[in-house]
Amino acid sequence: MIKHHSQNQDLLSEDQIVAFSKELIQLFAQLQTHKVAHRNIKPRNICVVAPQGQSLEKCLRIANFEMAIKLDPNQQSDVTGLNIEQCSEVYSSPFIRNLMSNPHVYEDQGGEGCSKIEYNPFKEDVYSLGLSLLQMCLLCEDRELLQMRHHLRLKINHLPFSTSTKCLILLMLREDTKHRPDFLQLEGIYKDLLRQKDCERLFSDLLEEIVVP
Repeated sequence: MIKHHSQNQDLLSEDQIVAFSKELIQLFAQLQTHKVAHRNIKPRNICVVAPQGQSLEKCLRIANFEMAIKLDPNQQSDVTGLNIEQCSEVYSSPFIRNLMSNPHVYEDQGGEGCSKIEYNPFKEDVYSLGLSLLQMCLLCEDRELLQMRHHLRLKINHLPFSTSTKCLILLMLREDTKHRPDFLQLEGIYKDLLRQKDCERLFSDLLEEIVVP
C-alpha cells in the first residue's frame, strides 16, 4: 500500500485514514475477543482488497499470522511471556525497545525462549498499529519511520488532519502501557472520539506525554 502511494506521490486523505483505522480496530478487536494476538502488525501485513473506485468499507485483510499467539480462553488476564527475539525493532513499543537496548535487563529476568517478563500482546499490537497508521499518513519507509521515532511529537502535530484523528493515533502511541488501550477498549474510545467536536485539550495532553529525547 505504502509503496504504491509513494511511487504515485498520492498521499492518503484523512477520510481514508479514518476508514482504515475504523476497520482495522474492528478486525483486531474481533481477534482479541477470541484471545488471538497478531504480534506482527505493520503496513505490509495489511492488504487492500477492494477494487479501485469502490467503497473503503470492508476492503482490508490482515495477513501473515506466523507470529500470532492464542491465549488460554480461561485465562482472566491478557498477559503472556515475552520472547524479545520475535519482536520488531521498527514497530515495537518503548517498553520492548528499552529491553532491546538493555539486553542484560531481559536476560537477568530469564529472557530466553518463553520469558519470565510478562506483557500484554494486545496493547503492544495497538502501539504497532498506531505506528503503522502514522507510516501510512507519512508514506515513509521502515528506516525513515525508525529514525523519526525521536520526533513523533513534531510529526503527529504537523499532520494535516483534525485533532480527533490525531488523538486516535496518539492514544495508540501512549508510551505507558498501563494507560494505552487494548483493541476492545479502543473500539469504544474511537466511537466517542469521533463524536467530540473539540479535542484540543485531549490532544495537547496526549502530545505532552510523548518523551522528547
